[in-house]
Amino acid sequence: MKKSLFNVPNIFTSLRILLLPFLVYYINIHNTLMSLVFIIIITSTDFFDGLIARKFKQVTSFGAKFDTVADAAFIVVALLSMVNANYISFSLALIMISPKIISLVMIQNLNLYKYSARLPAKLAAVFIYIALLLIIVKVNIIYIYSCTSLSYLFSLWQWYNMIKNRKIYSS
Repeated sequence: MKKSLFNVPNIFTSLRILLLPFLVYYINIHNTLMSLVFIIIITSTDFFDGLIARKFKQVTSFGAKFDTVADAAFIVVALLSMVNANYISFSLALIMISPKIISLVMIQNLNLYKYSARLPAKLAAVFIYIALLLIIVKVNIIYIYSCTSLSYLFSLWQWYNMIKNRKIYSS
């Protein structure tokens, strides 16, 4: 039986992408409350799409790839909007975006077509999401650097696992 691409997890992932213009708008007009609301909604859809896909056996290869692209789009768009609105510098945004880009390149170049996010990747994302929230509420930069550093540590763990297990994921 062929699984449908039109399922609840993919709808959640689509919603994440569709909400990005609203997030960009609220970040650029410096509406802290609405920016926080949209970041929380978008990150919640990231959590629930995978949970629902696994619980109701709606996991698809397309959905896994779509989710990865939506995650990257969210992080890149949010951070570049924050640069545009003068919340952070471009160099900090680039530092924060880099692990996601490296992961995408590794998945592609190592032919990890069956790769699914494990604990290190999820924790790396959580710390970037926390950093996004901290940027919007304008906390001390040291906390943002701390979250970014933790994200890098978990990303390194993820990359190690990807390389170590590449035969499992690429077959």
